[in-house]
Amino acid sequence: MLSYCNHCRVTIRGSDDVCPLCHNPIPEVDCEGMDLATVITEEVLCEDVFPYVEVVDERHIAIRILSIISIASIVISYLIYWLVGSAINWPLFVVIGAGSMWLSIWTILRKRYNIGKTIIWHLILLSLVGLLIDWLTGWHYWSIEYLIPILCFAALITMAVLVRITKLGKGNFTIYMITGALLGLIPLVFIFFNWVQMIIPAAICVATSVIFLAAVLIFNGRLFVHESKKRFHI
Repeated sequence: MLSYCNHCRVTIRGSDDVCPLCHNPIPEVDCEGMDLATVITEEVLCEDVFPYVEVVDERHIAIRILSIISIASIVISYLIYWLVGSAINWPLFVVIGAGSMWLSIWTILRKRYNIGKTIIWHLILLSLVGLLIDWLTGWHYWSIEYLIPILCFAALITMAVLVRITKLGKGNFTIYMITGALLGLIPLVFIFFNWVQMIIPAAICVATSVIFLAAVLIFNGRLFVHESKKRFHI
């Protein structure tokens, strides 16, 4: 059908009740009032410009499949543990793994438009999961000797590469690179209190964090100050 906006003086195709330009109500002009020649000429114009298209969100299907897999994995692991028996409650690790997977998926979906924040959240999540598993298995220090330093190093390198190869704004990445570099200084505490015997991964992580921190402040110091003021409303 055709509509005419008296305010904008334009003819509008489709079945909208308001003008898309001025948002005022528009009277409806029915095609039945036209003669045959006009209807034939305007037949295409009488059709709805924006027909309804059913949208199928494939993410819902994937989430349902992952839900079934997670539940099945937990049930089967506890069934085998109950039938066979073990000194270690390894089905608990299956539960932790499934929970970590869902937290990761939730983070990706919520922060999918902010890659820097997604990387930082995954860094924190994986570090906490590693600490928990290390503690549950008797505390062998592998989480603070290897896992956390490697995760911090990988997060910094990933953000640096993404800044170079993508067209994403440097403002967000500047904030999150500073955050990642500060988190990368945490292994310095492990070294200071002699909590680690293998200090090479922690030392490399700390050195990389200091270099990244200095580089960001030297080359993008003004941008960092600007983004900080904007975020904290200073």
